Amino acid sequence: MKITSKNIKPKIEIKAATAVVSMEKAESYYNDEVANEGYLRKCSPPIIMLPEEQAGDTVSDSWLSQIFEQMKEVRSLGLVKPLCLDIGYNVDIGLVDIRVSFHGFPQHIHSSLQVNSNLFFEENARHLDLVSQGAIYDQMILVSAIHYFTPRGSFLLHYHNVIFGLRKEKNLVGYLNLEDLLSKLERKTKICFVV
Repeated sequence: MKITSKNIKPKIEIKAATAVVSMEKAESYYNDEVANEGYLRKCSPPIIMLPEEQAGDTVSDSWLSQIFEQMKEVRSLGLVKPLCLDIGYNVDIGLVDIRVSFHGFPQHIHSSLQVNSNLFFEENARHLDLVSQGAIYDQMILVSAIHYFTPRGSFLLHYHNVIFGLRKEKNLVGYLNLEDLLSKLERKTKICFVV
């Protein structure tokens, strides 16, 4: 989905795409695509957005290990219902990565960042809400990571908004059914599958 922000001057186009990642590839995908940006990586660690009691904390290695261990534990109990995807078979979804990217002249993006460093963060959150159509809620585990470059090294400000396949409420964890979220994202973003 393409939109143009009314809050960013000059106009910068905002696009979203979604990667649906199987449980077996979730950890390597997160480490390769979200936590690292290669040698171009700026010092911007991923930030926890949900659950609300942890919002604003940076993602530590121990926190991330605990999330992946809890995902495996929930699956070992047989509580997971694999979803039948458009690719023709059932998949246990480990995570969903909603990428929100800002397209425009790099000098316009740099100058907008200097004027208001929170502007793109706020636009990312607004666009995430728009494409998810209200399907993101507090029992989800949502992490956001800002990146500045594409894998090929060209400048592209974008956010990885990762929702893990785990539901969490205080100390209780369980399987997160992502069917509603995916059906809404399908209407608003391009979806690719990593299985």
